[in-house]
Amino acid sequence: MNAPFSGKHGETAFAQLCDELRPDLYRFAFWLARDRQVADDVVQEALLRAWRSRESLDGTESVKPWLLTIVRREH
Repeated sequence: MNAPFSGKHGETAFAQLCDELRPDLYRFAFWLARDRQVADDVVQEALLRAWRSRESLDGTESVKPWLLTIVRREH
């Protein structure tokens, strides 16, 4: 299994991807919560959960749906 987000280079790539997707994650969280503070908290917790599990991802194309699912579950 190829783990594109393992190691130092993988950490950097995953962090950049999260930064790029953060506005979309926030919009989705705000749509769910209808509260800015709750949306901020949900996104922060979701990204923390994702960071801990990043090595389980097989490829970069599945990152956005995976993160959106984490946001939904975190909410």
